[in-house]
Amino acid sequence: FTQNMSLFDLRTSVFLGSYQAAINLAQRLSPEDEREQVERDVLLYRAYCEQGDSLSLVLDDIRPSSPAPLQAVRVYASYLSGDKERALQAVESWKASGQYDSIAQLIGGLILLREERSSDAFSILFPPKSLEAQFLLVQLNLSIHRVDAANAALQVMQERADDAVPTQVARGLIAIESGDAEKGGYIFQDLLDKYGQSVLALNGLAVSYLHTGEFEKAERVLQDALLLDNKSVPTRLNLLVCSQHLGRPTDKWTRDFNQLASLAPEHSWIVGQQSAEKLFEQASAKFQL
Repeated sequence: FTQNMSLFDLRTSVFLGSYQAAINLAQRLSPEDEREQVERDVLLYRAYCEQGDSLSLVLDDIRPSSPAPLQAVRVYASYLSGDKERALQAVESWKASGQYDSIAQLIGGLILLREERSSDAFSILFPPKSLEAQFLLVQLNLSIHRVDAANAALQVMQERADDAVPTQVARGLIAIESGDAEKGGYIFQDLLDKYGQSVLALNGLAVSYLHTGEFEKAERVLQDALLLDNKSVPTRLNLLVCSQHLGRPTDKWTRDFNQLASLAPEHSWIVGQQSAEKLFEQASAKFQL
């Protein structure tokens, strides 16, 4: 029972973005059988991947003889380390064969989400083999403003595991997107009360505050999230939105924007901002004397 609870805690920490806590917990676990060992190692190496500082460790530790779920995590580490072409080839081969386990499906979905290839992500994630893959379908539908489809995916999650953390996060996100930011905020606050501070839950609460116009509250919550992970792209992006609404000095906004751009130069929002600035400069140059 204790071991199963520890694996639950490990899954929860990884999902909520508490990666260092997940690493610490994984290193203390002693799996009872090979299945548990593989699950622990998958979660451990996923946490290392998301932290971003130990990608070489993941690439070195996972060997060609390692189980298939770990091979999928190695593909993710390869993608995050800059070898996108090889990683995407692996994902395409999984899609083409239709032969992939739940971890490969999840990793493929995560990579294609980062690539902003929505239709391909839908293709590999459906039908979902895990609750987390089902959650990615919720995210995908919300990203294209299909709240109805996101609700349908949520209903499947609720039938499968209504109290599970991914299900609760999906409920919170859908509530905010549906215009009930107060309800979404309650859901994320409840997650914080139950599981402690995490990057994902703090960002969810902050977004609920942004939607209700409580920008100073949102900024405080996001600063807490930044203390947990100062490389979190969603946290820094939401802080930029806060700064705009709160009228923070332009030089601070520019400095924060440049920090975010260095962390995620290919993020669509960054690319869009830079493109807009370039167009503005080109237009304004025509009117200079």
